[in-house]
Amino acid sequence: MNGEEPMRNIVHFLFSMFVVSNNVSPLLAQWVQTGGLPITNIYSLVVSGANLFAGTDNGVFRSTNNGTSWTRVNSGLHDTLVNALGVSGTNLFAGTGEGGGVFLSTNNGTSWTAANSGLTTPYVHSLAVRGTDLFAGTEDQGTGGGVFLSTNNGTSWTATSTGLPTRTFISALAVSGTNLFAGTWSGGVFLSTNNGTNWTAVNSGLTNMKATSLAVIGTNLFVGIFGGGVFLSTDSAASWTAVNFGLTDTRVISLFVRDTNLFAGTFSGLFISTNKGTSWTSVDRGLTSPYVRSLGATSAHIFAGIDGGGVWRRPMSDFQPQLFDASSPSISFGEVVVGSNKKSSVYVRSTGIGVLKIDSARTSSKEFAVTPHSMVSINPSDSAKFEVDFSPTSVGAKSDTAWFIDNAPGSPHMVALTGVGIIPKLFSSSTVLSFGNGALGLVYKDSIYVKNTGSGTLRIDSIRTKTIAFAITPNNNVNINASDSLKFIVTFTVTSTGAKNDTVSFYHNAIGSPYNIPVNGTGVAPEFSSSSSAISYGDVLVGSSKKDSVYLKNIGSALLKIDSVRTTSQEFAVTPNRSVTINPSDSLVCIVTFSPLSTGAKNDTVSFFDNAVGSPHKIPLSGNGAMTSAEEQDEGVPREFLLSQNFPNPFNPSTTLRYGVPITSRVRLLIYNTLGQVVAELVDGEQARGWYKVSWIADVSTGIYFYRIEAVGVADPNNNFVQVKKMLLLK
Repeated sequence: MNGEEPMRNIVHFLFSMFVVSNNVSPLLAQWVQTGGLPITNIYSLVVSGANLFAGTDNGVFRSTNNGTSWTRVNSGLHDTLVNALGVSGTNLFAGTGEGGGVFLSTNNGTSWTAANSGLTTPYVHSLAVRGTDLFAGTEDQGTGGGVFLSTNNGTSWTATSTGLPTRTFISALAVSGTNLFAGTWSGGVFLSTNNGTNWTAVNSGLTNMKATSLAVIGTNLFVGIFGGGVFLSTDSAASWTAVNFGLTDTRVISLFVRDTNLFAGTFSGLFISTNKGTSWTSVDRGLTSPYVRSLGATSAHIFAGIDGGGVWRRPMSDFQPQLFDASSPSISFGEVVVGSNKKSSVYVRSTGIGVLKIDSARTSSKEFAVTPHSMVSINPSDSAKFEVDFSPTSVGAKSDTAWFIDNAPGSPHMVALTGVGIIPKLFSSSTVLSFGNGALGLVYKDSIYVKNTGSGTLRIDSIRTKTIAFAITPNNNVNINASDSLKFIVTFTVTSTGAKNDTVSFYHNAIGSPYNIPVNGTGVAPEFSSSSSAISYGDVLVGSSKKDSVYLKNIGSALLKIDSVRTTSQEFAVTPNRSVTINPSDSLVCIVTFSPLSTGAKNDTVSFFDNAVGSPHKIPLSGNGAMTSAEEQDEGVPREFLLSQNFPNPFNPSTTLRYGVPITSRVRLLIYNTLGQVVAELVDGEQARGWYKVSWIADVSTGIYFYRIEAVGVADPNNNFVQVKKMLLLK
């Protein structure tokens, strides 16, 4: 249509609306594409008997089953651009647009014969029938165009164009009583009162002259104007009034009348008016293309031919002024506890083209109720939600009907309501659940049996606890039939020590929900404590032993299990060294023995592997293997430089330092703190070969100190000795 391309539209005339198809498909909720027709442009639609015909740019197609399938019927049709179709009795006419003129079929399209004698302009765009008169509207292609009349079913034609523009395009024809109207693409509307002999322009009130289509409802004449919308004349076209309220696209291509409904096909959709054009409503939901070129109807369906999209179908019942459509024909509430209520909803949709008015919505019994219950208006394609409540007052099956009194056919409309009144009751085998003491890190389980001692189904929606220490399974969506029981498992997970308290809450459909069961338990754990953080044996003669003791105490709240006690060297040993247990607040004495096998400093660790936090627990061990008395007596004097471990160590406030000098030497014995500072000088001078002991009374603070010996032979300075040892002062 853009650029004023010549239009090819369906011709709408009254004879195409009286045919009834006997093959009616089920009602459709929206437009549905018919099958078997190529995706092509549909310029015209017409019904003849039980047959539906489509004029396309690929010839004529016929459907004998209400559009379910189509067959191409072009035998003898030399021009396949079919702009218009017309029916007169048993005769079917096709107006073609590429010079073929008019074709006649007397056998429902099985074969066609050219019927063009006297049709000097064989470019046909519209057809109309009045009695035995057949009119053809043509397009000027250098031969003038205009309207032609045949009174003998197309055997011969006579030009009837006096008063029409000399070069014109007759886009539409319509008959109203004794009046014949012609719509032209550039000259507007023309009227003939003498069967086409003379024509007069009748355009008063039209905003432009691009008339695309015509339609008649009683004494009302409608014209579709491309770019101007729809205009109405109630005085045989003497004057026109625009009727476009709600018509969002004024590029009107086709008009069609069915009963009192007026349809307008536009570039961007299909519209309907039920009040002679006063207002319009869009009715193109489901169409894949909004460009509606042609329209037609049987008694059961309306058909739309769309640009490049074939033929689409929709039930005529969809275009009733008001239609009632409930989302469900029935509502079942199932079991509901007596004394409570359950809500549901039903959505009522207005599927017609007028406002659905529901005057009242009511039920018969007090156990069912509908809201809102009166004065509800629903616009076309809109829905309204109605709440339905079921509040049983006694046990047993209940039924009722929600009655909707409205202005749609079939009122009152009904929705069946059913429900069952029940009184379930929850009984528990436990009123309180106590786990007692639970060891840290372990999980304990116990069970609760729940029984339904009432009627109907006990529905437990959820079972909850408040803390992570307690949990229950199953924990939701549980149904227990009357007299049945179900076992629930409760777990106590000990993640910390101390008393734990919680509540298991059953949320259910019986009276008294939630049902609460207190649960408790105590998290306990052992705790390891030692009387000594370290053991120092000082000097112990090689080949002898020295014992010390350490007290182990369980200061926790659970049994302390010591699986093993270990040292790494043979010079230190612990008893007992097997698995032992210590009750809370009890103690155990362990004996640790140092038996040096050689001289020199010895260090080890005693490790306690137990079930308390921090295992293994360790106590450092230290001692010094000293030369035996026999060695001293045999040798009398040392054979090498030697610095022994101080004794005692740790000490407070005094300790003895022992060393040996094998030759006469210059000797210095100094005490250092951890900063490397000298805090005492015990020896500084020449000493002969022999054993020496020096006592140090410490007047310094608690801490670790180092003592260092430096010895240089007087006769042989290359024979020298330096050694440092560590000692601990504890005040």
